[in-house]
Amino acid sequence: SPAAAGFENECREIHGACDEPRRLSRLLAHRSASERQQIKATYRAMFGEDLAGRLHKTLTANQDNELCNLLYLWMLDLAERDAIMARDAIESGAAADYRALVEVFTRRKQDQLFFTKQAYLARFKKNLEQDMVTDPSHPYQRVSAIGSSGNLPQVAPR
Repeated sequence: SPAAAGFENECREIHGACDEPRRLSRLLAHRSASERQQIKATYRAMFGEDLAGRLHKTLTANQDNELCNLLYLWMLDLAERDAIMARDAIESGAAADYRALVEVFTRRKQDQLFFTKQAYLARFKKNLEQDMVTDPSHPYQRVSAIGSSGNLPQVAPR
């Protein structure tokens, strides 16, 4: 089909641009979640490799390139992205990271949080709630731990 052919052509371009973050951003940044999923599936079928995994390899090679990190996160499913953000917040201890974590836990529905917790467990082989309460030294960490248990009221999106 023409749509599939379009994604195949785009996947070839993406594959050729994997070491060029600016070019990759022009190819991927404007894509919807549905299109990103189709691109990821087409890329895997064509190259036998997960596109987010390929972007992570590029990120590892370009530690200082924030654009690589943003592209990698953009290509992940929402639950995977939230799991990584949660892990980064827990490990860094920075107030800004905890604010992002509180935002996730107050704006996501319970079923979305379930998938985030599953993604966290699959990726890090640890339980998100246990990691959050192990050393709740920062006030945001305590609030996030409460939120992850489903005890915070949900805020309607703006």
